[in-house]
Amino acid sequence: MQERFQLQMNGQELQTSDLNMISKAASLADDRVFAELLRMAPYTGSAYAKGIIPAGYANTPLPTVQAGTGSVTINTFRAVVGSRNLAATSPADNWQDIRSAVFTGATALPATQALAANASGNPRWDLVYATFTLEANGNSFTRYMKDVLSRVVTAQSLITTVKNVVTIGVVQGTAAASPVWPSLPVDTVQPDGRGLFYIPLAYVRVPNGFTSGSAVATNDIATVAPCLSLSRVLGGNTASWVNAGTATTAQQGAWGSSGTPPQLYASSAATGIETRLIAINLITGSESHTNGGIVDASQDWRGRLTRYTATAGTNASQFAWANPGVNITPIYTKAGVTGFGHTFITGTVGAAAYVDYNSFTQMTNGTSVRIFADNTTGALKVDWSGGAPNCLLIFAIDFFAPMR
Repeated sequence: MQERFQLQMNGQELQTSDLNMISKAASLADDRVFAELLRMAPYTGSAYAKGIIPAGYANTPLPTVQAGTGSVTINTFRAVVGSRNLAATSPADNWQDIRSAVFTGATALPATQALAANASGNPRWDLVYATFTLEANGNSFTRYMKDVLSRVVTAQSLITTVKNVVTIGVVQGTAAASPVWPSLPVDTVQPDGRGLFYIPLAYVRVPNGFTSGSAVATNDIATVAPCLSLSRVLGGNTASWVNAGTATTAQQGAWGSSGTPPQLYASSAATGIETRLIAINLITGSESHTNGGIVDASQDWRGRLTRYTATAGTNASQFAWANPGVNITPIYTKAGVTGFGHTFITGTVGAAAYVDYNSFTQMTNGTSVRIFADNTTGALKVDWSGGAPNCLLIFAIDFFAPMR
């Protein structure tokens, strides 16, 4: 527990520092929790740790910066700034004094950020960024105040609150045949730790001829936001791409010129992994799913790479959990298969997981089964070809975060 104010008896003197301590302890309660969960790097005197907890809720991930018409949509996120005190000044604050604030639109969760038109004859890159203002002054109110010496009471206009504020800004880049990403504004920090902290969200390609009626293409958004996740010290297990959200100057120019992202570019928001266990009975006459039927519609499963393990059986009793105590050979003793898949397309080659007779002799010769994401709804489905597989299947599928 941190130091707290203690009132020992009625009639005790109360000073402004006492009230400020109470207010600080209350207002920083959630940030103290985030400090333990995120374990951001302490300030070393060179750079401040910054990041966002990206958009999304329940089983619905959302892009922080999303394509719009003549603009981009900024979905709700929490901006976080790490400690700003050196350990020599305050070891406790150096370790845990992070600050955060939630960004929302004025009247709805998302906000719209317009992009300037481009009639230059060349494309350009614009940087959409967040400005985190630490302890900005709140509104002024009239308060009656008694002078401690004269005891005269007067009405004065006083600022009674401070707050953390997150706003969105745009750095308009320079149009060129091979445009490059513009620079992020430089943080301005006061000695007491207050100031302006800038967090990049995404670079947006603005082609020549762009107007307020032009649609922003999904491939014209390069997400670069530093996305935070649960610290591995506390058991967090996060999958992320190496060098995500980065592109060389040459790649920026080529992408800006053509509108085609580099083949190996990955969004910085592509972090995290979800595992789904799927049991399917395709024994003829007792099928658990129809051909093309939904397996899971809890979220949008499109746009992901997958890693899967599968195994097969031939007896309806081999789902071991369904027949406890029965003397059978469970399905988990059978041979398995592993592989990588994807849900970028639905066609015959688009599969989160795929098995066939060459994978398992328990399947009917010539048959195959796949788990895929419907391109229209994003629902996870199963289908098979070559006839009835006449088997049991269990899949364990790791779904990596959506790429873009």
